[in-house]
Amino acid sequence: PLLLALGAVSHIYIRLKQQDSAETLLDVIFLHLPFSLYHAWIFVLVLINIFAVLAPVREIEPPTLILAFSIAGLSFIGSTVIGYIEYNQGDVAGALVLAWYLFGVFDQQQEPAIHWTALGLGIVVAAYTLKPFLLRLIGRHTHETAPLLG
Repeated sequence: PLLLALGAVSHIYIRLKQQDSAETLLDVIFLHLPFSLYHAWIFVLVLINIFAVLAPVREIEPPTLILAFSIAGLSFIGSTVIGYIEYNQGDVAGALVLAWYLFGVFDQQQEPAIHWTALGLGIVVAAYTLKPFLLRLIGRHTHETAPLLG
């Protein structure tokens, strides 16, 4: 059921991003923001469930393969944040949800490799979410500086 929900929300989210531009503040608050937050949270839930299914029940020392998959999963979440920011008009709310998740992993994990990887990625992706705001602030988000093929 969770994958079906992810598929349905992703379909609505993508159509909303492609076909409906947020023209007013009310459109942003009541239409785009809820789907953005829900899409990011359901993505996080799917990843948590995948790791819950694949990881063994609490062992003293996690196997190296589990650590490698965990760090790869955290890196995948970090790259997803870049996708959220760079795709179309940028989705800062969804990116912040994933950054919040990485800080939560940092807080809850005792394994040093996962703990510190989550913190590093959390800081990097939280800083990366500021990119759209900084580009607008310095005036680099205009039609003259937009990519030709993007």
